[in-house]
Amino acid sequence: MNPKMFNLLTGFIVARHGVYVNRQLGKPKPWTNDLILRQYRFCNVYRELDKVTKWIARNWRTPNQDDPHLWFAMLVARYINEPDTLKELGYPVPWNLKLWLRAVEYRKSIGQNVFNAAYIIPPTAGSRTGGTTVGGPKHEALGRFFTYFWEHRNEMKPAKDQALADYADKLCTVPGMGRFFAGQIIADLKYVPILKKSPDWWTFAVSGPGSRRGLNRVLGRPVNQTWKEIEWFGELTSLRGAVSTVIKNVAAMDAIHAQDMQNCLCEFDKYMRVKLGEGRPKQKYPGER
Repeated sequence: MNPKMFNLLTGFIVARHGVYVNRQLGKPKPWTNDLILRQYRFCNVYRELDKVTKWIARNWRTPNQDDPHLWFAMLVARYINEPDTLKELGYPVPWNLKLWLRAVEYRKSIGQNVFNAAYIIPPTAGSRTGGTTVGGPKHEALGRFFTYFWEHRNEMKPAKDQALADYADKLCTVPGMGRFFAGQIIADLKYVPILKKSPDWWTFAVSGPGSRRGLNRVLGRPVNQTWKEIEWFGELTSLRGAVSTVIKNVAAMDAIHAQDMQNCLCEFDKYMRVKLGEGRPKQKYPGER
């Protein structure tokens, strides 16, 4: 591990959460001395504090936490990832394709986005599900994708206290479902009773491109050096332990699970791109005043 980069990572994590805390306390801007955090938008250290996650939890997840098909609602929520579209659609259990198409057409008719661009929808979503092929509008391909999952809902739902890694494997048996995206669905679902006592609740994580680059930076490796998933996971586990030792002494910071550690590495990669002049995040943040 590169000591300088580790210190930059932990400094970023503490400062980013400090922005959240100071904002919640109603303190005046700027909420941080970090000029990069003042200018650009970064996800929270704890995914549960992000705006979209809070909407999903408040409106879909918590009220339906005992629904055996909540997993399906979380799948729909994360592929769309836009609260206004989710509100227009309504809680999607039972699934109704016509309501989905109607919600999309309405959003388009008023000139609003259907999807939030936080996640890239795989081009194979909707292919080889129900005998269809890729092509046509994205929302139609997703409609086929969602319908396939709903038709197989009883075999796709999680078992009580199932290991998160095993449930990710199950979701990934469907063509078009990547393991990273399965992990994002599980990141929501792990907070309800059926998976809250999973044996790997704290340790499960799946790498994404940003977290692979972020971990390379922390370890002093070339930023785009490739990883084998099992090796990435081992290094992530060690890093989480080291980061936990630092943040346990920071007021207002809770323990960090592996999926949040993965997210932090992705955000840290974005942060370092700005710091090193390699690029800038897409979204500005009005953190100066």
